[in-house]
Amino acid sequence: MIFYDIDLQLLKRWDDDYLYFHSYWHRDTTTILGKDFEIMPEVNGKGRFLGSNISVNANPEYKDCWWGEGEVKIYLNGDKGYPTLVGSGTEDYIGTAWGQGRFCNRYTGCLIADSKNLQWAFYRYHIDDPVYFKTDCRVTIQQIGGNSKSKVIALQKQKADLIPVTIHNVPVMLQIYNKDTKINLEDPNYPEAWTNFYRSDDLAATAYFYLDKPTNDLPPLQSIKVRTWKLN
Repeated sequence: MIFYDIDLQLLKRWDDDYLYFHSYWHRDTTTILGKDFEIMPEVNGKGRFLGSNISVNANPEYKDCWWGEGEVKIYLNGDKGYPTLVGSGTEDYIGTAWGQGRFCNRYTGCLIADSKNLQWAFYRYHIDDPVYFKTDCRVTIQQIGGNSKSKVIALQKQKADLIPVTIHNVPVMLQIYNKDTKINLEDPNYPEAWTNFYRSDDLAATAYFYLDKPTNDLPPLQSIKVRTWKLN
């Protein structure tokens, strides 16, 4: 059962400072290694990013490896190489740490945390911490997972599709990513420690935002085949 209500106010005059409400949903059933998933592709104009709902169908080829090491990045007002706002991990973005269990708060939560079926659904709404933009905004999340080095080596031997990124040898984070060279984690120079790696999963997201115009230049809704692929 789905329940909803819509509140509205009839106005006698429209003010050009008013903003229009928008939402954008899309899904990538097989994210590309090393390429951030776009929660909200670039929108142009003046507005406010309100937050998003995100769902993850984790790829079973990575077994029980943690999938949520990726950072949420918010590019504002002409950002190119580096975003104005950047997080420290998927679970941190919704206010938790060391994993992502099921919980529900006013502006953050994780309503599905099903490690058996490798499914998660979570949300973060920027209400108390508004994100305004003057010219453009783009929001992404990295596709990075992690586990012990020995488990990541085992995945490599099983031909899992991954690229090692860092080794967290406390208190030092070793940067080992090289897009042109295959990293051999069995090299004795690399310590046995938590290892992050690029991975490919099935992600979907709905972004909510205000914009100073009733239309946007985002792609149209994807086909029903994409929207329902491998969903029971």
